[in-house]
Amino acid sequence: MIRMWQIRVYDPHHFWNKDYEKMPLVKEVEQEPDYKSILQIDEKTYRWCAISPANKVLSVKQIAINHDPEEEEFGEFKCPYCGSVDEGACERRDDEGTVQCETCGSEIEYERHVEISYTVYPVKMASIVKI
Repeated sequence: MIRMWQIRVYDPHHFWNKDYEKMPLVKEVEQEPDYKSILQIDEKTYRWCAISPANKVLSVKQIAINHDPEEEEFGEFKCPYCGSVDEGACERRDDEGTVQCETCGSEIEYERHVEISYTVYPVKMASIVKI
């Protein structure tokens, strides 16, 4: 009998404690799911969160996909397709380029905008000399 892969709704506590059966089952499949892609199961879309190849468990989170995104300017590096935030974007060497979203695998182009601002505080006004 072939042991099936289980796709389950991600719960970090249950996943990392290997209590997979406590996470809701989404679907069972024979082949290892392509977890670097967006998964569509029963009209819902999911992205991967964690995988245990040894236990044949893929944990996922349901997401809403923007199928026709437009250029947007965010304060953070956010995928226009799945909405996930790349927390390590500030470590990118290039100020512009094309990358693959680490969450959903979509290709995105980016430009980094650097802004510097200052806050100033009064400390002591210079003396006023009457002439």
